[in-house]
Amino acid sequence: MKIKTRFFLFLLLSLLVLNCCLSCAGKEDFILWGTDENGKQISDSGMTAGMFSYFLSQHKGEYFAVLSFNDSSITSDTPEIWQKTAPDGSTYEEKFFEDTLNEAKNLVTANTILYSMPSADDPDKNYSLPEDYLDYIDSLIQQNAINSYGSVMDFESYLLNFGTTLEDYTKLYIMTANIDLLKEALFNDETGSMKISDEDKKQYYADNYYSVKHIFINSSYDEKIDGTRAPVSSAEASNRKKTADEIYNYIKSGNSFESASENFKQSYVTVYEGISSMDINSETANAPELGEALKQMQIGEVKEVESDYGIHVIQRVETDPETYNSNESVLSSINSTLINERYEELIQKYSDLVKTDETAIGEYSIASAVLP
Repeated sequence: MKIKTRFFLFLLLSLLVLNCCLSCAGKEDFILWGTDENGKQISDSGMTAGMFSYFLSQHKGEYFAVLSFNDSSITSDTPEIWQKTAPDGSTYEEKFFEDTLNEAKNLVTANTILYSMPSADDPDKNYSLPEDYLDYIDSLIQQNAINSYGSVMDFESYLLNFGTTLEDYTKLYIMTANIDLLKEALFNDETGSMKISDEDKKQYYADNYYSVKHIFINSSYDEKIDGTRAPVSSAEASNRKKTADEIYNYIKSGNSFESASENFKQSYVTVYEGISSMDINSETANAPELGEALKQMQIGEVKEVESDYGIHVIQRVETDPETYNSNESVLSSINSTLINERYEELIQKYSDLVKTDETAIGEYSIASAVLP
């Protein structure tokens, strides 16, 4: 009787210990994880310690490259670097770690949203990745491992430097790729549940684009037959400046841009057809002087603007929202901008669904992370 009692006590104790271990392991599996609105963990949306460690190191590499580019005295990774003060008054350790943690939370949030969506095959089930897609990811990672490290085993050894397994790496890879899948599911022009309307695109175009008539006078270089550029002489640059002044006065006198192409046929003069669109927010990266000038211009005003490339005669005209889709490049930019804006809004809206193990995360730092 005593033997049976001891056996059952031992069995009960063993089950309790096993249950405790499994419970602890479950908690330790993820240091960031997503939940539904009832607090239940969403499958596949969590980030393990190994995943976060690798994520942190990759970001450290990006930060270190920027710091060393801006400060030539930084040639190697030392703890002192990360204690330097950032422009906002915090240390680089504090700033960069917080930025990385926020990005990790955003990644978990995106996956929480994706895996909370209904399956396309069965609305009563949550979204899941197709098996053939997962097989494709596995094969892609294996091939990249062989190409970059010689073998999958060597890649696994490399990942151990970050406390990361191949499984961790694969899950992180999938979670990152899932951002594009989420955006496609939400914002696809045909099937997206949150697709952006034409009216929204028109409004964005009206609010954020200048409409411009534009003539460019190349006063700095000549294009050679082989595609290279040769700078023009001072005398030739001066001659082209005179041409630019003539064109400016011609337009200011009330003549049309269209007629300018007939009256100024020099090879260095380009009269752009129709009306060009320039994004107010992009500051016209190739010639920022144009953006600065347009900010000061009224509708109908004509200006002569110099840039590193030459001289621009421009006239600001009223933007017609109905022409928002007349240029494929502009339309693509508008679409991408609105998608990114709404995606960020969505991530912030559901960020509370992400839970963190503060104790586990507190064990990590930028300074102690391994550079990739």
